Amino acid sequence: MNDPTPVPPAVGCAATPATGEPGEVLGDGAYPHHVAISVADAASAAAWYQRVFDARVLQSYLLARVYARVVQLDVGPFEIELIEKQGSPPHPESAVNAIRMTQGFVHLAFHVQNCAAVRDRMLERGATLVRDVVYWPESKVWNCNFADCEGNIIEIIQRALPTC
Repeated sequence: MNDPTPVPPAVGCAATPATGEPGEVLGDGAYPHHVAISVADAASAAAWYQRVFDARVLQSYLLARVYARVVQLDVGPFEIELIEKQGSPPHPESAVNAIRMTQGFVHLAFHVQNCAAVRDRMLERGATLVRDVVYWPESKVWNCNFADCEGNIIEIIQRALPTC
């Protein structure tokens, strides 16, 4: 089935100098609302996020105009929108192959206070660990990576404490 909604042509990403302060364009009080993930089976993916993150289903509906089923989940700091688009092909390469290095969506990241403790809780709930906890001195973070039930990467990240 063809999507009746036309997509505007892509705008180039040529470098242009910043003209204002960070956050100036969005204004006070702006925050990330949700991330949308295309999945093959929205119900199964929602069950995974409910089991691993105690996500709460906010709503589930059919967008008949674009032939998609949508499940919106509350995961605490923001929402995850799972979109099951009829006829959409899977990504040509599994995200689990040493963390996706193709252009486009790479991962969904959650900042936490204790990366290792969250890793352990996720493993207890049956999540698939892709890369164990590692320290990245360049960015001064600890992180680990999991794959959801469809191979999308979930990063758990902890900023290192400043040293005196």
